[in-house]
Amino acid sequence: DASDNFKVFSAITRGTLVKPKSELQNKEMPYREIFIPEGSDKIYSEITDLKERHKYSHRHKALKELVKWLNCD
Repeated sequence: DASDNFKVFSAITRGTLVKPKSELQNKEMPYREIFIPEGSDKIYSEITDLKERHKYSHRHKALKELVKWLNCD
């Protein structure tokens, strides 16, 4: 069966949407200027430290699950 040949990894980042402080600057990823991840008091675009950003990133969480699945951690 073809479905046995792939696996999907997904993750969720919960948080709060807030009104933008000014006109949106990041047109490609506007959510960064209106999203406060749960557990933070900063909008996503204010989180500049990479380790802190990974803590909230749904992509990073899913990638960690892939690494676990590959048994590489």
